[in-house]
Amino acid sequence: MPETSAQTPAIDYRDPMVLQEFADEQKKEQKLGIGILWALAAGVGTVVLWTAAIVLLKYKLGWFSIVAALGIGFTLRIKGKGIDPVFGIAGAGVTLIVCLLGSLATAVSILSLQSDRSFFFILSKLDFGDVFSLLGAIFKPIDVMVYAFAIYAGYHFSFKQPTLTDMLKAKGIDPKAFSAQNAGGAK
Repeated sequence: MPETSAQTPAIDYRDPMVLQEFADEQKKEQKLGIGILWALAAGVGTVVLWTAAIVLLKYKLGWFSIVAALGIGFTLRIKGKGIDPVFGIAGAGVTLIVCLLGSLATAVSILSLQSDRSFFFILSKLDFGDVFSLLGAIFKPIDVMVYAFAIYAGYHFSFKQPTLTDMLKAKGIDPKAFSAQNAGGAK
């Protein structure tokens, strides 16, 4: 059995105190506002790509909302450094907003392709009531399932799930050294 060195003390990573210490360290670094701003930027970027794909392919791409949710979730996770569920709620909210913007962009793109008017010309002529009419015109029942999945993905991927590696790094321990030490003679 390997000996414990001074650099890599034995840690029971299942110990709730180790997890709590890690959570306390991570909570000090959380940045919800910054994370939301970055997530919105990622979402808007995704809507631009979504719209470009629709114009090029001339086809509605509802599944692109899932791509947007992944981008939003991971951006919020990385830039916001969150471990609290409020980051997930923020990710779900941003995803919902981006899904609605994506659907609106889809509707305006389709209308633009059918009428030979520019996307921005049509967008500039819309009033609040027109937005809901356009969204209703392109709505399909499958959209509910796709958007629900996207919102869930936006929630799920927006905050970190603590891992052994993260906890070891928070304690200043090299994860590779810890793994080698605790391998128990396995080759």
